[in-house]
Amino acid sequence: MLHCISGLCLGQNVLEHSPVNGAVGGSVWLKTNLSAPAKPYSVLLWSLNLEDIITYVIGENFTARAYHDRVVLNITTGSLELQKLTLNDSGVYSLDMVPSGSAGRHGEIFLRVFGECVGSV
Repeated sequence: MLHCISGLCLGQNVLEHSPVNGAVGGSVWLKTNLSAPAKPYSVLLWSLNLEDIITYVIGENFTARAYHDRVVLNITTGSLELQKLTLNDSGVYSLDMVPSGSAGRHGEIFLRVFGECVGSV
């Protein structure tokens, strides 16, 4: 699913450096590099490979079924915690953020999830 938000500023990556590494069963924070805005965000949209994970719209969260009880969204900074990681959580994460009364921002970050090492070395 492709998302377009009016006023979005492309080319301004608002996320920390990529890639982020995680382990199966663990958790990671996908952090923004922004301080809290003067006015709260109207919209926060996180997606993985263009599939919605969680959408925050003026006080309400809409979480995809596969992520119920596995995500924590910080609505002040836009950062996202992913818990109980699986190998399927690897990929490109996108964040679209629209502060009240301001131009939106976009960021992308790559998450690599590693499984357990099996066998002798």
